[in-house]
Amino acid sequence: MDGELPFFFPGNPLIFLVSLSAAIAAWRWARQSRKWLVLSTVVGFGVSLVLILYLAPLIWSIDREAGHIPAAEIIARADAWKFGNRIRLIVEMFGFVCSVMALRVWSAEAAEKGEIETKLEASGSSL
Repeated sequence: MDGELPFFFPGNPLIFLVSLSAAIAAWRWARQSRKWLVLSTVVGFGVSLVLILYLAPLIWSIDREAGHIPAAEIIARADAWKFGNRIRLIVEMFGFVCSVMALRVWSAEAAEKGEIETKLEASGSSL
């Protein structure tokens, strides 16, 4: 891994930073969807933290120590990483669902208050 750009550190915290930025930018208008914004941001932070502190060092230890430790140990570490990565993906999907819920709640609230027009109203059509 010498000379390679570490993917996990610049890539994964970006998910958290985008989520945090969206929560800060939308906070004033979010009202009812604030809990979903906060939940999405907390999930993004948690996933980034677990990846940086546990999953990335675990997978790097396999690469770094290959040839110096028994194959059974490498297999055990790879299995632990696969399990942890699956959990991470499930939690990230939950964070994505929280983000979608925040958008859904916000758009329903904004439409209800007349802050945004629906497409049908804008075109003058009626059903």
